[in-house]
Amino acid sequence: GEPYKEKYFIRHADNDENKMALHIVKNGMAAFVFDNLGIGEQGMPTENMDLPGYLRTEMVYGYLQAGVCYPGMATWIILSFMQYLKTFDFVDMDKLAVSAHSLGTEPAMALGVLCDDIKAVVFNDFLHNDRVRFCANTEFPEGDKSLDIGSWHIIPGWWEYFDFPDLCAAIAPKFLAFNEGGADEWFEVVKRAYKLFGAEDRLQITHYEMYKDESARKNHGKVPRYGLSFEEYRRDWCYCDAPNHYFKSEPSIRLLKKAFG
Repeated sequence: GEPYKEKYFIRHADNDENKMALHIVKNGMAAFVFDNLGIGEQGMPTENMDLPGYLRTEMVYGYLQAGVCYPGMATWIILSFMQYLKTFDFVDMDKLAVSAHSLGTEPAMALGVLCDDIKAVVFNDFLHNDRVRFCANTEFPEGDKSLDIGSWHIIPGWWEYFDFPDLCAAIAPKFLAFNEGGADEWFEVVKRAYKLFGAEDRLQITHYEMYKDESARKNHGKVPRYGLSFEEYRRDWCYCDAPNHYFKSEPSIRLLKKAFG
């Protein structure tokens, strides 16, 4: 309806990617901004743009049918841009980072692993394990039996080998900031990798304001594999304060300054 349509367009006119770039530039660094595929300037201006994900959903169906996935395509585009980036004389290739918000964190994780030029990764979201969420989320609101969280998150076959915490662990020993917390169980995986490299000081974990005191984070054990609603999984175990999910400038700039001086 109209209220949501207005909210949607306002959000994308002043989105988190642009805010992220502005904060970085104000702190003396250069920034290149990429819209998520099918959104913002990469979205098609049609009457259906008031439906978030509408065009992106159709696009991703085509990707999957062609043997390509959304995170893979987003990663490939930026890896290709990295070759062009080297032609700019104002870019210091020894001080290169990727900073991402929400959906953008998925290709950012892959870039941190695949691209040796990238020295730091800013992860502006909560860390979670998608395989465990799928198993744990067995309780649903009345009338809602869906486990669909968006086709743009699908990477065919990857659950056989690893999940997001494993990918983040593989970023070690590069500088890595988590800005919106996550489950203790997943952070232990990442912390072990950084300890193995003797690079614990390069790992920065910041929780949502609601959970910044450890006393507010009550569940420190293994995340249950059954019997949780999605909200319980996200709120009680991953310490996610969803209404306050936005780009966190302070911990992002703190990590980048620590990495590059």
